[in-house]
Amino acid sequence: MKPTKLGLLMLGMMIPVSGAYAITFSNILINNLPASGTPFGPNGITFTIPNHFLVGIGFQTLQIDYRVDATPGNFLTGFDMFPVGNSRNGTVDIQVDHSNGGLESHLYSVTSGSSLISLPSQTNIALSGTKTFYDVTTTIDLTGIAANSVNTVSLYSVSYAEAVPEPATMAAVAFGLTALAARRRKEVKR
Repeated sequence: MKPTKLGLLMLGMMIPVSGAYAITFSNILINNLPASGTPFGPNGITFTIPNHFLVGIGFQTLQIDYRVDATPGNFLTGFDMFPVGNSRNGTVDIQVDHSNGGLESHLYSVTSGSSLISLPSQTNIALSGTKTFYDVTTTIDLTGIAANSVNTVSLYSVSYAEAVPEPATMAAVAFGLTALAARRRKEVKR
């Protein structure tokens, strides 16, 4: 096969079918113990968090670790988080660290007064858009500041967005593969 045809074939193979998601989650731990999650839409996961409840003055923390992989050929571009819980006279902090050759951090923080409130969702949180996977550490901290404080997170869902690399990047990859194939053919002929 000629190098140019090989490059076009490889470029064609890199374009996934539109709408076919295959984001996967693995290596799931909750407080360093093996755990699992439930699918959340086509590209998310829900973690059930038992006993992450704080009444009165104090502090409680929980950690969720997992790896998220994009659909082959795509980059992870952002995420949404959907905590299920309540807060009164306290703070719920969720620190989400995405690592892959660097750290992309996001802090979600809700501080409540004397009325009980439901935790809001947070959407359209951007990632660099240049990574196909991340190792993720999510820390959920509950802080109570009064005797009648109530803070809880019972479920935590996260959903990821992904995108196909822009055509210029894909063309550069195909060109590089074509040049490599041509060079190898030339070396074999010698």
